[in-house]
Amino acid sequence: MESEKVEFSLRSGNCYYIDWYLQIWDCPYWYTGGEEGYSIFCTLNSSTYVGTTLFCEDDGNGNGGYDGGGGGGNNGNGGGSASLSTQAQAIISSFNLNNNGINNLNAILAAMLEKCGYEFVYNYLKNNNCSFYNVLYNPNTIVGGYDPYTNILTFTNENAITNAFPEEFLHLYQNSYYSGGIGQYSNTGYSNIEFESKIMQDIICVLSGGLCPKYGATQNNGSDYLTWIFEITNNASTFPTYTDLLVKYPNAGNKNYWDFLNDFANDSSRPQYNIPIDYNLLPYALTNLHYS
Repeated sequence: MESEKVEFSLRSGNCYYIDWYLQIWDCPYWYTGGEEGYSIFCTLNSSTYVGTTLFCEDDGNGNGGYDGGGGGGNNGNGGGSASLSTQAQAIISSFNLNNNGINNLNAILAAMLEKCGYEFVYNYLKNNNCSFYNVLYNPNTIVGGYDPYTNILTFTNENAITNAFPEEFLHLYQNSYYSGGIGQYSNTGYSNIEFESKIMQDIICVLSGGLCPKYGATQNNGSDYLTWIFEITNNASTFPTYTDLLVKYPNAGNKNYWDFLNDFANDSSRPQYNIPIDYNLLPYALTNLHYS
């Protein structure tokens, strides 16, 4: 059968071609997504061209952009066709996102709730009436950010939501769990809070059988850290207790929670976390996690 070329009219005159490549990277120690939004210690092994796609930007009839009013309620969703899922509405009081942002947030939250640890946190937040007061874009935010005093969640743009939301979701949980909130640890103890949120993501990942990014690892302990995560979860079968965190496992560099936290707080590759540790701040938000 002879093929026939069919042409379609496009809604936008702003069109361009995107080349797609299959790339293979070697990342023995890596950090990606979350609040940081970058990868390090990766080497590109190969890059193979696989094709080209014509991409046309919306002419304004679909995605309404970043505008929208202030105040309470579900406002500012641009084109108006997208809405927060019922699940998202339970933990978000108001928002100022465009349609793509709303869809991205709904999708990542739904995916998270398929994993036991995030499901527990979600139910904890609902049962304790804890929610984000507002969710919006702020170009001055580096990927994602959560203000523990205002409960406002910000993203650089719609594309940052998928990577950043899980960690900010856990920060909301930490803020509600620790008496007085986590704002009191903006100096001493900041590294505790950040490290704990990253461990929680890694634990939830291994318990779900995923290929995990080792958010809590450093440039010096990546292999030991991953071994430690499997040790404290009894080979990815259960959530750890505080006693599990205190054990110094020989297969994990003979280190425990406090040793890995010290590595994290002194990692020269991530100076934003080089903040004094609060040794009185125990990781009880982490050890409170369990199967729902």
